Amino acid sequence: NTESYGSRTTGYHTQSAPVSWMSYATSQWYAINAGNSLDPFVFNNTAHNIGSHYHTSGTDAGKFVAPVTGVYQLNWNIFAQCPTNQTNAATLEAYVKINGNSISRLHNKIGYGNMGDDQQVMNLSVTEQLSAGDKVHIRLTAYVANWQVYGGHSTFSGHLVG
Repeated sequence: NTESYGSRTTGYHTQSAPVSWMSYATSQWYAINAGNSLDPFVFNNTAHNIGSHYHTSGTDAGKFVAPVTGVYQLNWNIFAQCPTNQTNAATLEAYVKINGNSISRLHNKIGYGNMGDDQQVMNLSVTEQLSAGDKVHIRLTAYVANWQVYGGHSTFSGHLVG
């Protein structure tokens, strides 16, 4: 017998069914007025959805529901612009939510008045331990100024690492 990382090699390899998805939203601008949120932001199309655990519609629209307990790689790319003049406090912030709770360490933002009306991409990638049935989504919140997100260039993807 060979032991590695707390597992014992027995000649058999077992693994859960593959879990992987790549979702994106419709090719249009989604407005987020200052002080408001899109919660969840719904990526309503999929390039692939192996296992059908990402939901494009229904009560869990915009959410990935973990089918098994394990470690997952989760990735968001948000293409956004602030079409109005910004102050130093104007930001678009992304909060990862698990089971409806914001996880403060899983957070990113763009803005701070250094962008004008230029377009930017915000990336957020995390490796997270989830339990079976956990629901994951992203909340986008505009602070001080109005923002827009372009759905066709914004994605949410992920897969089960193990």
